[in-house]
Amino acid sequence: AGTGMWVAVSSDGTILGCAALHRRDDDWAELRRMSVSRHARGKGIAGLLTAHLHDVARGAGVRRLFLTTSTGQPAAIRLYTRAGWKIVKSTGWGVHIKRFEYELDGGSSEDRSTDDKGSGKAAAQAPALMPSAAPKEVVPGLANRRAINVQA
Repeated sequence: AGTGMWVAVSSDGTILGCAALHRRDDDWAELRRMSVSRHARGKGIAGLLTAHLHDVARGAGVRRLFLTTSTGQPAAIRLYTRAGWKIVKSTGWGVHIKRFEYELDGGSSEDRSTDDKGSGKAAAQAPALMPSAAPKEVVPGLANRRAINVQA
């Protein structure tokens, strides 16, 4: 539990974004490979995926998350900073790599999500994630992935 990949898809099956969570030990998991399709950026997809992974990790008993991103990804840095992630380390020359950490609490991430432009829109104003009962049918060819339908 606490490891997997999630794919956000529109009601017509268009892939909007994806993110993965990799459980490292009893307390830690890594948020990996967050990506939002160019046509879906600025619509809250990254914030919804991030909040969803917070909730999945929390439900699996994970207490802390970490991720790395680079200074070449300013939208990602804004997203994570506004969602409450803290930069704990910066390394590199030229393009710096930032390590972020996030302490999970007992509540849902639903009210804390932001869009990938960092506008701080509340989750109620952003598209909603809906779990898919049959991921393989929603996203053909993505066996062993969890699809999340997005009502945009």
